[in-house]
Amino acid sequence: MILAVPVHAAPMIATPTISPSAPGSSDQVTVAVTVTEASPGVQSVMIVYTTDNWASVNRTVSAPYLPSSDDYRAVIPSQSDGTHVSYYVVAIDANSNSAVNNNSGSYYSYTVSGLGNGGGGGIGSFNVTSTSLWLIAAILGAMMVSMVVVFKKRSSSGKASKNKP
Repeated sequence: MILAVPVHAAPMIATPTISPSAPGSSDQVTVAVTVTEASPGVQSVMIVYTTDNWASVNRTVSAPYLPSSDDYRAVIPSQSDGTHVSYYVVAIDANSNSAVNNNSGSYYSYTVSGLGNGGGGGIGSFNVTSTSLWLIAAILGAMMVSMVVVFKKRSSSGKASKNKP
């Protein structure tokens, strides 16, 4: 008689999220992900990331389990402005079955901006670009011109009333 050994599926990994969503150079990035597995249970979850497009150094950050949920969180250290960070999630269950969520080979990623959106300060989700700087300059210029026109009208109407008997 041959006994069948039950085959357990690998853990299921949801799409990870990051916080802050637009990190600055002083922001650590928290990667949050839900990983589920009915039996035998999730053993470990790791976030694997790179800052050089997988050319040399891959770093792994373990994602500790948060009790009473299937949520895991890992922190990627702050990076310099302009750094492009790519990452993916690996989960292993108690039977050594593993699963990878690498966004179908495209990887998850973010680029560190000079402004930040979270703990490091910044201007919320507004990204300053050369276009927005030109728009701000145009608005300020229009305001200046309108102020000059108003002051000229006031000063010329004041002269006209002084000259009237």
